[in-house]
Amino acid sequence: MFQSTTLLANLTNAPYFTVRTDAAPGQYQFSARATDNLGSTGVSRPVNVTVIDRPPILRLGPIHLNRQTGLFEETVRVLNPTRTSFKGVRILVKDLSAMVQVYNASGQTNGVPYLQSNLAVPPGGSTDFTIEYYVKNSDLPSSTLLAEFVASNPLPSPTGNGVGITRQLQLGDKTFLMEFNSLPNSIYYVQYSADLQHWQTVIPAIIGTGTRVQWTDNGPPKTETLPDSVPARFYRIIVLP
Repeated sequence: MFQSTTLLANLTNAPYFTVRTDAAPGQYQFSARATDNLGSTGVSRPVNVTVIDRPPILRLGPIHLNRQTGLFEETVRVLNPTRTSFKGVRILVKDLSAMVQVYNASGQTNGVPYLQSNLAVPPGGSTDFTIEYYVKNSDLPSSTLLAEFVASNPLPSPTGNGVGITRQLQLGDKTFLMEFNSLPNSIYYVQYSADLQHWQTVIPAIIGTGTRVQWTDNGPPKTETLPDSVPARFYRIIVLP
C-alpha cells in the first residue's frame, strides 16, 4: 500500500489490508500494487481520502437581535460528511467577551459553554442549532465555534409541581413563545410532548428571578425540531420542590 509514492505496508498474507490511525487532518491519496508468484504486477486506481479533526460548521446568517426576547441569536449548521452515523453533536462556543454569555448553553466543559443535541446525525446529514447570546451591553457578540460528535447523554427526568403558563404565542418566525411567573432562585424545567404521555425535558433549567419569565421554542438544542415541523407539540412547566 502506498501514500502517493511512499510505501506504507507490504502484505504477503491474506486478507490484504492495513489500518492507519495516525493520519493528521488533510488530503491523502492511496493506491495498492499487487504482485503475483510469477512477478506480474498491477496497480489500483488511486483513492482520495480527506481526514478531518472536527465536523464542519456553517453559519447560516449574521447574528441578529431578537427584539421579543432581547437576546442575540445565531443559527448554525453542523454537517456529518462521514459514512458513520453519530449519536449526538456538540458545539463549543469560545472566545466570548466578558460581557457575553450563552443563554441557552447545555453545559460547560473546561469553562467553555456548549450546546448539545442528542439527535442522531446520519451520514451526509446535518443538525441546525440556534445559539442565544445574552449581552450586557449593546455590542454585537462574536465567538469562535468548534463542533464535535459525542455519545448522547441521557436527559434529566425531574419531578415537581406544575406551573401555570400565563401566555402562549406562535411567532412569525415559526418559533413558539411561553411566559410564566417565577419565584426567586427556584428551578424550573420546560417539558414537551407530541402525545401528552411521553415527555422530554429541555435543558438547561431556568432559574427563577421573581418576575415573569419568557421562554422560546426555537428548535435545537432546546427541542428536537422547530415546533411547526411536527403535527402537534404540547408544553408544561414544572418547578422543583
